[in-house]
Amino acid sequence: MRRILITGIGGDVACSIIRCLKDSNDPDELYGMDIKKYTPYMDVIKKAFVAPRYDDESYVPFVEKLLDEYGITHFLPTTEYEISLWNERRDYFEKRGIKLLINNRKIIEICMSKYKTAGFLKEAGIDTPETYYAESYKGGLSYPFIIKSDSGCGSKKLKTIHDEKEWEECEKSGMICQELVGDVDNEYTVGVFSDGSVINSITLKRQLGYGGLSVFVEVCNIPGIGELAAKAAKAFDLKGCFNIQLRKQGEKYYVFEINPRLSSTTGFRHKFGFTDAVWWVDSSDGIPVPGYINNAEGMIGVKVMDDVVLGRQG
Repeated sequence: MRRILITGIGGDVACSIIRCLKDSNDPDELYGMDIKKYTPYMDVIKKAFVAPRYDDESYVPFVEKLLDEYGITHFLPTTEYEISLWNERRDYFEKRGIKLLINNRKIIEICMSKYKTAGFLKEAGIDTPETYYAESYKGGLSYPFIIKSDSGCGSKKLKTIHDEKEWEECEKSGMICQELVGDVDNEYTVGVFSDGSVINSITLKRQLGYGGLSVFVEVCNIPGIGELAAKAAKAFDLKGCFNIQLRKQGEKYYVFEINPRLSSTTGFRHKFGFTDAVWWVDSSDGIPVPGYINNAEGMIGVKVMDDVVLGRQG
């Protein structure tokens, strides 16, 4: 029996993963951890743990104790901070035969930086907006352009700069500035999964809300995007899942970032038959991944809020 430990179970991504794995009907035992005591799906997993923050000195020993004590076979960190941390501790998992479900070093080290991602994509022949480190930017972009965090944060720190005054007043430390391409009506997220042989992708037109989550998606079948996704997967030697964010301008699709992990559309994708959360766990065990056939074109997904009652605790 597989025993899977998932981090960040108070967040949307981990909640989606739990729903997907539970829906797969495999007899897996799911364990979860979060810094919060109460989380939405703590009543449907085997056991939930209150964890230290990733930057606390007790975090690594806490996780390693859980892995040993509960005989965890697969470990799936869901936040970018934890992914970066465990990327530097791969040997621990290899020595113990525990499957660490994160992408390869190249993907993590490049895609955790939007600036590095843009440079890598450009060299790979994939269209991407012109991108600069904000602190060293000396001009070259036309107004308006975008400024946002170089790593993480979703769209929380994203701001459109319309003129020189706004540029002078904005925060620049740890930020990038990027050419503004397309518009929100032509924005897509592309889920890409590869086991090193089969490359599957699904394209969703999306709208953001709830602090940067995809709250509306529509399944698309757009000529050229599947090929773009496959090209990116091969360039990165993908064995796992990542999400390409792109916009259309004119007749071109410009990739403006890649999230090197499962994302807030994981649950939507699963319902559309693109079961990448399940594929990732299965492929780590050598189980072949089927080719994905998009039979969901035109289907729509809407993110809803819910009230979860956990009952009396303790």
